[in-house]
Amino acid sequence: MPEFIFAIVGLILALAGIAVGVSGIQDIRLAAGLFDLALLCGVVFSVLWWGAPTTGDLTRRLLIGLFAVGIVTLLAWNPVARRYAGDEAKRKAEVFSGRIESIFSPSNSRRLFEIGDSGTIFDFRGPAGASMFTFFDDSNLTIENSNGQVLVSTRIRDRSGRIVAELTRNEWAIARPPQSWDRNYSRDGLEVRDAFGDVVLQVRAVGDRAQIQGKWYDPTGQHGVIFVKSPNPARPGGLMVLITPHRPYHDVKIVPMFKYPSAQHMGELAH
Repeated sequence: MPEFIFAIVGLILALAGIAVGVSGIQDIRLAAGLFDLALLCGVVFSVLWWGAPTTGDLTRRLLIGLFAVGIVTLLAWNPVARRYAGDEAKRKAEVFSGRIESIFSPSNSRRLFEIGDSGTIFDFRGPAGASMFTFFDDSNLTIENSNGQVLVSTRIRDRSGRIVAELTRNEWAIARPPQSWDRNYSRDGLEVRDAFGDVVLQVRAVGDRAQIQGKWYDPTGQHGVIFVKSPNPARPGGLMVLITPHRPYHDVKIVPMFKYPSAQHMGELAH
Protein backbone atom coordinates (compact mmCIF):
# COMPACT_ATOMS: atom_id res chain seq x y z
CA MET A 1 0.00 0.00 0.00
CA PRO A 2 1.26 3.54 -0.75
CA GLU A 3 1.20 4.77 2.87
CA PHE A 4 3.36 1.83 3.96
CA ILE A 5 5.92 2.65 1.28
CA PHE A 6 6.09 6.31 2.27
CA ALA A 7 6.51 5.38 5.95
CA ILE A 8 9.44 3.10 5.11
CA VAL A 9 11.04 5.67 2.77
CA GLY A 10 10.66 8.43 5.37
CA LEU A 11 12.42 6.35 8.00
CA ILE A 12 15.23 5.34 5.64
CA LEU A 13 15.82 8.93 4.57
CA ALA A 14 15.92 10.18 8.15
CA LEU A 15 18.43 7.48 9.14
CA ALA A 16 20.48 8.13 5.97
CA GLY A 17 20.57 11.79 6.92
CA ILE A 18 22.11 10.90 10.27
CA ALA A 19 24.63 8.58 8.63
CA VAL A 20 25.97 11.16 6.18
CA GLY A 21 25.56 14.06 8.55
CA VAL A 22 28.57 13.18 10.65
CA SER A 23 31.14 12.86 7.88
CA GLY A 24 31.84 16.50 6.92
CA ILE A 25 30.49 19.88 5.91
CA GLN A 26 29.67 18.88 2.34
CA ASP A 27 27.71 15.83 3.52
CA ILE A 28 25.92 17.93 6.14
CA ARG A 29 24.12 19.73 3.32
CA LEU A 30 23.09 16.40 1.88
CA ALA A 31 21.92 15.30 5.32
CA ALA A 32 19.72 18.39 5.65
CA GLY A 33 18.19 17.64 2.25
CA LEU A 34 17.49 14.04 3.27
CA PHE A 35 15.85 15.25 6.47
CA ASP A 36 13.57 17.56 4.50
CA LEU A 37 12.69 14.79 2.07
CA ALA A 38 11.88 12.50 5.00
CA LEU A 39 9.51 15.12 6.35
CA LEU A 40 7.80 15.31 2.96
CA CYS A 41 7.36 11.54 2.98
CA GLY A 42 5.81 11.84 6.43
CA VAL A 43 3.30 14.41 5.18
CA VAL A 44 2.38 12.27 2.18
CA PHE A 45 2.04 9.27 4.49
CA SER A 46 -0.38 11.18 6.72
CA VAL A 47 -2.54 12.26 3.81
CA LEU A 48 -2.72 8.75 2.39
CA TRP A 49 -3.29 7.23 5.82
CA TRP A 50 -6.27 9.34 6.75
CA GLY A 51 -7.78 9.01 3.31
CA ALA A 52 -7.29 5.25 3.01
CA PRO A 53 -9.79 2.57 4.02
CA THR A 54 -9.44 1.07 7.50
CA THR A 55 -6.70 -1.52 7.74
CA GLY A 56 -6.00 -4.25 10.24
CA ASP A 57 -4.72 -3.44 13.72
CA LEU A 58 -1.31 -5.04 13.13
CA THR A 59 -0.68 -3.12 9.93
CA ARG A 60 -1.92 0.06 11.57
CA ARG A 61 0.43 -0.34 14.52
CA LEU A 62 3.34 -1.08 12.21
CA LEU A 63 2.70 1.98 10.08
CA ILE A 64 2.21 4.26 13.06
CA GLY A 65 5.39 2.91 14.64
CA LEU A 66 7.50 3.48 11.52
CA PHE A 67 6.03 6.91 11.03
CA ALA A 68 6.65 7.88 14.66
CA VAL A 69 10.25 6.65 14.63
CA GLY A 70 10.94 8.49 11.38
CA ILE A 71 9.43 11.77 12.55
CA VAL A 72 11.07 11.66 15.99
CA THR A 73 14.40 10.90 14.37
CA LEU A 74 13.86 13.72 11.91
CA LEU A 75 12.86 16.29 14.52
CA ALA A 76 15.69 15.29 16.85
CA TRP A 77 18.55 15.22 14.34
CA ASN A 78 17.66 17.85 11.77
CA PRO A 79 18.44 20.88 14.01
CA VAL A 80 21.47 19.07 15.41
CA ALA A 81 22.84 18.48 11.91
CA ARG A 82 22.18 22.05 10.82
CA ARG A 83 23.85 23.47 13.92
CA TYR A 84 26.77 21.10 13.47
CA ALA A 85 27.08 22.32 9.88
CA GLY A 86 27.43 25.89 11.08
CA ASP A 87 29.97 24.97 13.76
CA GLU A 88 31.94 22.81 11.32
CA ALA A 89 32.01 25.59 8.71
CA LYS A 90 33.32 28.05 11.32
CA ARG A 91 35.95 25.58 12.50
CA LYS A 92 37.19 24.85 8.99
CA ALA A 93 37.31 28.58 8.18
CA GLU A 94 39.87 28.97 10.98
CA VAL A 95 42.11 26.11 9.80
CA PHE A 96 45.38 26.99 8.08
CA SER A 97 47.03 23.59 8.10
CA GLY A 98 45.95 20.10 7.17
CA ARG A 99 46.59 17.14 4.94
CA ILE A 100 45.64 16.17 1.40
CA GLU A 101 44.32 12.62 1.40
CA SER A 102 45.61 10.80 -1.66
CA ILE A 103 43.51 8.03 -3.20
CA PHE A 104 45.17 4.70 -2.57
CA SER A 105 46.15 2.95 -5.81
CA PRO A 106 47.95 -0.32 -4.99
CA SER A 107 48.69 -1.08 -8.66
CA ASN A 108 50.50 2.21 -9.24
CA SER A 109 54.10 2.96 -8.30
CA ARG A 110 54.76 5.78 -10.77
CA ARG A 111 55.23 9.45 -9.87
CA LEU A 112 52.90 11.42 -12.10
CA PHE A 113 52.28 15.18 -12.18
CA GLU A 114 49.62 16.72 -14.41
CA ILE A 115 49.31 20.47 -15.02
CA GLY A 116 45.78 20.92 -13.71
CA ASP A 117 43.44 18.77 -15.76
CA SER A 118 45.14 19.81 -19.00
CA GLY A 119 46.22 16.31 -20.02
CA THR A 120 49.89 17.34 -19.93
CA ILE A 121 51.48 14.76 -17.64
CA PHE A 122 55.06 14.39 -16.40
CA ASP A 123 56.23 10.90 -15.45
CA PHE A 124 59.20 11.23 -13.11
CA ARG A 125 61.68 8.33 -13.22
CA GLY A 126 64.43 9.85 -11.07
CA PRO A 127 65.74 8.63 -7.69
CA ALA A 128 63.22 8.22 -4.88
CA GLY A 129 62.82 11.45 -2.91
CA ALA A 130 64.56 13.57 -5.56
CA SER A 131 62.94 16.78 -6.79
CA MET A 132 61.05 16.59 -10.04
CA PHE A 133 61.67 20.33 -10.59
CA THR A 134 64.14 22.56 -8.78
CA PHE A 135 63.05 26.15 -9.35
CA PHE A 136 65.33 27.96 -6.87
CA ASP A 137 67.63 27.03 -3.99
CA ASP A 138 64.76 26.76 -1.50
CA SER A 139 61.93 26.08 -3.91
CA ASN A 140 61.26 22.83 -5.70
CA LEU A 141 58.51 20.37 -6.55
CA THR A 142 58.79 16.79 -5.35
CA ILE A 143 56.35 14.01 -6.22
CA GLU A 144 56.65 10.74 -4.31
CA ASN A 145 54.77 7.49 -4.30
CA SER A 146 54.45 5.73 -0.97
CA ASN A 147 52.68 2.39 -1.18
CA GLY A 148 50.43 3.61 -3.98
CA GLN A 149 49.72 7.05 -2.53
CA VAL A 150 50.83 10.24 -4.29
CA LEU A 151 52.70 12.67 -2.00
CA VAL A 152 53.52 16.28 -2.94
CA SER A 153 56.13 18.58 -1.42
CA THR A 154 56.78 22.20 -2.41
CA ARG A 155 57.16 25.78 -1.16
CA ILE A 156 55.28 28.73 -2.64
CA ARG A 157 56.26 32.42 -2.47
CA ASP A 158 54.22 35.32 -3.77
CA ARG A 159 55.50 38.03 -6.12
CA SER A 160 56.81 39.94 -3.07
CA GLY A 161 59.00 36.99 -2.15
CA ARG A 162 57.02 36.07 0.97
CA ILE A 163 56.28 32.42 1.73
CA VAL A 164 52.53 31.83 1.57
CA ALA A 165 52.28 28.03 1.49
CA GLU A 166 54.29 24.89 2.12
CA LEU A 167 53.55 21.24 1.49
CA THR A 168 55.58 18.43 2.97
CA ARG A 169 54.43 15.04 1.72
CA ASN A 170 50.83 16.29 1.53
CA GLU A 171 50.96 18.03 4.92
CA TRP A 172 50.14 21.68 4.19
CA ALA A 173 50.47 24.97 6.04
CA ILE A 174 49.21 28.35 4.83
CA ALA A 175 50.26 31.85 5.90
CA ARG A 176 47.42 33.65 7.65
CA PRO A 177 45.93 36.90 6.31
CA PRO A 178 47.05 39.50 5.42
CA GLN A 179 50.04 37.54 4.07
CA SER A 180 47.55 35.37 2.22
CA TRP A 181 44.17 36.47 0.87
CA ASP A 182 42.22 33.22 1.24
CA ARG A 183 42.43 29.49 0.80
CA ASN A 184 39.97 26.67 0.31
CA TYR A 185 40.39 22.94 0.68
CA SER A 186 38.72 19.57 0.68
CA ARG A 187 39.77 16.09 1.64
CA ASP A 188 41.76 15.60 -1.57
CA GLY A 189 42.54 19.15 -2.69
CA LEU A 190 44.05 22.50 -1.69
CA GLU A 191 44.06 25.96 -3.23
CA VAL A 192 45.86 29.08 -2.01
CA ARG A 193 45.33 32.72 -3.02
CA ASP A 194 48.04 35.20 -2.14
CA ALA A 195 47.66 38.74 -0.79
CA PHE A 196 47.04 39.98 -4.34
CA GLY A 197 44.10 37.60 -4.76
CA ASP A 198 45.93 35.41 -7.29
CA VAL A 199 45.75 31.64 -7.10
CA VAL A 200 49.39 30.68 -6.52
CA LEU A 201 48.92 27.01 -5.70
CA GLN A 202 46.36 24.42 -6.68
CA VAL A 203 46.85 20.74 -5.78
CA ARG A 204 44.47 17.84 -6.13
CA ALA A 205 45.12 14.12 -5.71
CA VAL A 206 43.31 12.35 -8.55
CA GLY A 207 43.71 8.60 -9.03
CA ASP A 208 47.30 7.80 -9.89
CA ARG A 209 48.55 11.38 -10.17
CA ALA A 210 48.75 14.82 -8.60
CA GLN A 211 47.08 17.62 -10.55
CA ILE A 212 49.00 20.81 -9.84
CA GLN A 213 49.01 24.41 -11.02
CA GLY A 214 51.23 26.96 -9.35
CA LYS A 215 53.42 30.04 -9.38
CA TRP A 216 56.91 29.65 -7.92
CA TYR A 217 58.79 32.91 -7.21
CA ASP A 218 62.31 33.39 -5.91
CA PRO A 219 62.92 35.27 -2.60
CA THR A 220 63.07 38.58 -4.49
CA GLY A 221 59.81 37.97 -6.34
CA GLN A 222 61.54 39.02 -9.58
CA HIS A 223 61.97 35.60 -11.14
CA GLY A 224 59.70 32.63 -11.22
CA VAL A 225 58.01 29.77 -13.01
CA ILE A 226 54.32 29.24 -13.68
CA PHE A 227 52.66 25.91 -14.47
CA VAL A 228 49.17 26.60 -15.77
CA LYS A 229 46.53 24.98 -17.93
CA SER A 230 46.20 26.60 -21.35
CA PRO A 231 43.32 29.10 -21.42
CA ASN A 232 42.93 28.62 -25.18
CA PRO A 233 40.59 25.71 -26.09
CA ALA A 234 42.05 25.73 -29.61
CA ARG A 235 45.49 25.00 -28.13
CA PRO A 236 44.86 22.70 -25.16
CA GLY A 237 47.49 21.37 -22.81
CA GLY A 238 49.73 22.73 -20.11
CA LEU A 239 51.99 25.78 -20.19
CA MET A 240 55.27 26.55 -18.46
CA VAL A 241 55.86 30.32 -18.25
CA LEU A 242 59.16 31.87 -17.13
CA ILE A 243 58.88 35.06 -15.05
CA THR A 244 61.56 37.75 -15.35
CA PRO A 245 61.75 41.40 -14.20
CA HIS A 246 60.98 42.45 -17.78
CA ARG A 247 58.15 39.93 -18.17
CA PRO A 248 56.38 39.51 -14.82
CA TYR A 249 53.35 37.87 -16.46
CA HIS A 250 50.91 39.13 -13.82
CA ASP A 251 48.14 38.58 -16.38
CA VAL A 252 48.66 34.80 -16.36
CA LYS A 253 45.87 33.54 -14.11
CA ILE A 254 45.13 30.14 -12.62
CA VAL A 255 41.38 29.54 -12.72
CA PRO A 256 40.12 28.80 -9.17
CA MET A 257 38.77 25.31 -8.62
CA PHE A 258 36.93 26.29 -5.42
CA LYS A 259 34.25 28.86 -4.66
CA TYR A 260 35.04 31.96 -2.58
CA PRO A 261 34.99 33.38 0.00
CA SER A 262 35.89 30.12 1.69
CA ALA A 263 34.04 31.02 4.90
CA GLN A 264 30.75 30.69 2.99
CA HIS A 265 31.83 27.99 0.51
CA MET A 266 34.22 25.73 2.40
CA GLY A 267 35.12 22.72 0.27
CA GLU A 268 32.74 23.66 -2.59
CA LEU A 269 34.16 23.20 -6.07
CA ALA A 270 33.55 25.98 -8.58
CA HIS A 271 32.59 23.50 -11.30
